[in-house]
Amino acid sequence: MDTLFLVLTGSCSKACPFCFYRTGYLDHPAEELTTGEAILALERAKELQAKSVIFTGGEPLIRTDFPEIARAAGRLGLRRLLLSGGVFPGRPGSGIGLRELAEAVAFSVNSLAEAERLERSAGLLAEFPPDAVTVTTVFHRENLADLPALVDWAGRKGWGMILQPAFIPRASPLRPRFSPSALSGVEWLSYSRPCQVQGSRHTN
Repeated sequence: MDTLFLVLTGSCSKACPFCFYRTGYLDHPAEELTTGEAILALERAKELQAKSVIFTGGEPLIRTDFPEIARAAGRLGLRRLLLSGGVFPGRPGSGIGLRELAEAVAFSVNSLAEAERLERSAGLLAEFPPDAVTVTTVFHRENLADLPALVDWAGRKGWGMILQPAFIPRASPLRPRFSPSALSGVEWLSYSRPCQVQGSRHTN
């Protein structure tokens, strides 16, 4: 085992209609691990030669015991990546910064409005070197026009970026509204080419 993918909660500080759990693409976690169970999972992963752990949810920072769990991973020598919804509930504990709890962070930003809101949490992200921060954007039929500007925004900050299509099951009533699979080739090129242009500005 190289990496432990640890789902700490199904609760989230956002309510994205295209979320895996809301569309039925994934089953919502029936229950959460206790603090002790989460730490035990970390210990077992270390015994199996894991080198890193990915904390995900939902929003891991919702859990008040996240600092305890993250510190346990650090003591075990595991590299810690925090996957966050990008709506930080606040520092997870008095005087505690995110940099103390993770070596890298990836947060979701799915619109320009979310990017503007995240700017207000810039102090938290400033604790990380730019190459330790990644933006993940779920693209769907309603946010395609924002993608070039989002790619440019992340690039100007020196952050990495992952563009991920919204996975909407065929049986879901949300599929016609959000799924990018219905885009024609011409429509897809009209959005993907500007993203490529913006991305190349920050990589060349």
